[in-house]
Amino acid sequence: MSQHSIEQNIYVDYHHDKSRNSILISISFLFCLMKFVNLGLWGHHYLYNYEDVFQTEQMLNPFSGIYTAIWLLLSAASFSLNWGLIYRSLLKKPLIFSFFIYIIFHSAIFSSNKFSSIQLSMYYIIIYFNVYLYIYKFNAEDLIGKITLFCLFFSLFNFISFFAPEYSIMRGSHQGLFRGFSAHKNDLGYFAFFFMTSALFSSKSSRSLRLFVIFSSSILVFLSFSGQAIILSISSFTFFMYSKFSRLFHREQKQALTFSLILISLSIIVYITSSNIAFDALGKDVTLTGRDKIWEFFVLDILNNNFLGYGAQSFNDVLDLRTQMYSFGIWWPIATAHSSYIEAYVRYGYVGGTLFLIIVSGAIIRSLISLNSNKSSNLFASILLILSAIGGITASEKLFLPDFGWLTFVIGMMIINKDRSSHVHMFGGKNGELHRRNPCF
Repeated sequence: MSQHSIEQNIYVDYHHDKSRNSILISISFLFCLMKFVNLGLWGHHYLYNYEDVFQTEQMLNPFSGIYTAIWLLLSAASFSLNWGLIYRSLLKKPLIFSFFIYIIFHSAIFSSNKFSSIQLSMYYIIIYFNVYLYIYKFNAEDLIGKITLFCLFFSLFNFISFFAPEYSIMRGSHQGLFRGFSAHKNDLGYFAFFFMTSALFSSKSSRSLRLFVIFSSSILVFLSFSGQAIILSISSFTFFMYSKFSRLFHREQKQALTFSLILISLSIIVYITSSNIAFDALGKDVTLTGRDKIWEFFVLDILNNNFLGYGAQSFNDVLDLRTQMYSFGIWWPIATAHSSYIEAYVRYGYVGGTLFLIIVSGAIIRSLISLNSNKSSNLFASILLILSAIGGITASEKLFLPDFGWLTFVIGMMIINKDRSSHVHMFGGKNGELHRRNPCF
């Protein structure tokens, strides 16, 4: 069968089934969003080894495994009904396809705990296509509106956690800080930042809903006392105000203004970081809670003897690595490298880490170009990608690991790519030639 016939059959099959797919795709995406927000009712956060977190969450929700199984079944059903569309999208994105194939085979070969590593690697793919199918079926504005509405329940749920201080208040090194029903205060802060950004740029939500989400999310960011979330939230609001102000200028003036804003922002970040102003203002230590020693250890490990990587499993599962950490002076248990970029190389070696960097770099370049757009969805995606990349510097779960950070990054990447692609055109060329570009790629 010719390529022309294959493409035409894929298109026709998909649109015959699209009405019954709509509900399935929507529910699958909703379950995906709920799972990776990591509220206590949906299951524990695999990144943290805090015993009190696990015990409390198991009491709150003995059915977390069932919930995950339901999400996976919904995703499998959604993917099977749209296999042609998924197949075509992979052909259109060989870099993404190569990354997915590599991390799965890498986990199967080099990880000591192969089953859990492959399962973790599969989450990259499942999250990716949950977002892809939703944006393909609906649109970016609808997705942002649904996320904003979801935040209404997220905020109320976390405010209720005040009545469960044995869970909502952290212990250990973050004693007394509020985390709500999330596994960690930094998670709560990042979720709130994301929802606040969606409310700022939502064009389909009512004004009252947007104001409530912005206000409640700001409170949650403040309560979490997450330095990263505070900086990201301020940056998001600054970009929002800039997007409103820049509409007063012509295209050339707007481009110059955008370049100036980026240059000034980078200069301020470099200055306050080097002079410790931000650390002093937020009451943080310059080591970022011991991250400097963790980064030094893993960078040396990558350069000296970690060409292939350790696989997707937790670092605590690698006995030799655990011993080296102790001898290096890292006495506390850690599950991540606390940096998405270092994490990519540590887990998947030079090949996997480089593929990840290329994917992120391409998305950031497209997001910088889209900053001049007047579409609220494009601005939302651009800001999300840029700030996710910045957040990934000090946190692995904010960008690289298949968690909420990867979910937000994929959302931003899909929206940017969809705007750059043309809409569906059937038989628009010469002699009835099929012309159809994937709207998400």
